[in-house]
Amino acid sequence: MIRLLRHGVGQRLRIWSDGDWPTDHVPTRGVAIEWVGQVGHPTSYVLLGGSPSDKSGVTVGDYGPVFEDALAGAADVVRLGLLDEYRGAVDEVLANPTDDARPMTISLAAHGEAGSSIVAFRAGTIFLTTIFERVASLDDAELWARWRAALRQAGAFSTRKAEDAAADVRPESEVTHGDRG
Repeated sequence: MIRLLRHGVGQRLRIWSDGDWPTDHVPTRGVAIEWVGQVGHPTSYVLLGGSPSDKSGVTVGDYGPVFEDALAGAADVVRLGLLDEYRGAVDEVLANPTDDARPMTISLAAHGEAGSSIVAFRAGTIFLTTIFERVASLDDAELWARWRAALRQAGAFSTRKAEDAAADVRPESEVTHGDRG
């Protein structure tokens, strides 16, 4: 089943499940999500897909062919694959799952050359891991609500990471320079 949801001006969310898949290889019980937001915004595209597993992980190569059927259309060139900068974001979320996330293997990804971002891939991972076992039972309004929640969580994740990094930096007055006597 393929569901295409529209929200506001330009936002679209496509979900593949029940044997449908964006590429030829369909994993057992696979679910894939694709989101496109505001054209020109740096956080405006993500595609991720996977299937349930005992332990979360990623099996996607880094760079592949152009994904011709991307929702981004002519606004961006979308390639299959998961670049290292986005893989780190996906790995981070899988290693620190939300309360309602389920373990899965991410086996499909695509990124826009202009419109993808770390936040988009964090949000996509949060969203996918929390909806994939119940996608058929969620209506369009609930799916949009969960997507918006995933975007907020992804942004909060970024803020926490920045705060943690700032906490690791000691003020100059605390830096020791050895015995100068």
